[in-house]
Amino acid sequence: MPIPKALRFMTAATTIILCASGLNACVASERNPEGLVLRTAGTVLPVAPASDAYMEALLTGTLIKGPGGCLFVESNGVRSLVVWRHGSTLSSNGRSVVNGKSSLSVGDYVEIGGGFGTPPKSLPIPDACLTESPEAFFSSAP
Repeated sequence: MPIPKALRFMTAATTIILCASGLNACVASERNPEGLVLRTAGTVLPVAPASDAYMEALLTGTLIKGPGGCLFVESNGVRSLVVWRHGSTLSSNGRSVVNGKSSLSVGDYVEIGGGFGTPPKSLPIPDACLTESPEAFFSSAP
């Protein structure tokens, strides 16, 4: 059934209003069954798909913007790419990860629950983000 012209216009107008207001809903994304990659203001945020399983390791260090524009946690000179938990978004300036009521910004000392694994090849993480290691830290809790 085709979408009525008036409804298409209302949807487009709503999208323009939301983007103009600076809401996080305006970031570009590439979505697939393995998760999605958000991009805004030169920052790349890989986000995992929804899951009922969670790893329980702890990653601590400073949140930095690293190669390829991805956000890493750096500790003792070692950078770890983070694949953020389902529902995570980027702030409009690309310097903070937001998930629910919590927000982590570049330069913050962070403690993130989760575990290491190899991102699926179908998750479109830029190659430049994977130069440090083929593995990433999959967050389960900020």
